[in-house]
Amino acid sequence: MLFLIYNQILGVEFGVNIIPPIVTNEILRRLLMHEGSIFRDMYLRPGKYKVCDHHDYTLKGYNKRAQNISELSMSHELMRFEFSVERAWPLNKIGIYTLANLKEGRVLIRLIKELVDVQWPKILFFEPKVENLSLDSKDRVRVSNWTNPNYWHKLSHRVRS
Repeated sequence: MLFLIYNQILGVEFGVNIIPPIVTNEILRRLLMHEGSIFRDMYLRPGKYKVCDHHDYTLKGYNKRAQNISELSMSHELMRFEFSVERAWPLNKIGIYTLANLKEGRVLIRLIKELVDVQWPKILFFEPKVENLSLDSKDRVRVSNWTNPNYWHKLSHRVRS
């Protein structure tokens, strides 16, 4: 999706579809934060949808397979991860100023790299396998804290890192 005024791009939304190794809704359930902002649950029928708002952009993750009834017959999971930019400066940083820039292959590669190599690694995600471990009571309390986005939100950036 593009937002244009006089051929100058003001905002753009782009994303990637991923075939995850586990159930998409389990991944979405464990998305906690991105750069100190908490992912919010959004309930759209059908499927699960998570959003993390920032001043200049929004990150979204959702169950793409559940979104389209025609895709439910797929034999695999399908997750969509999107980056929605609402201001020009993050796009300018990637080299996007006008609609013509989006036709350049190197710019499209930068968009995907921004999403996958820059933004995705900044997500705080709780590993599902940890919940299945045999833990003592002290470690169960830790795991309970770690699965709570509010626990992480109260920590300073330095401690969270």
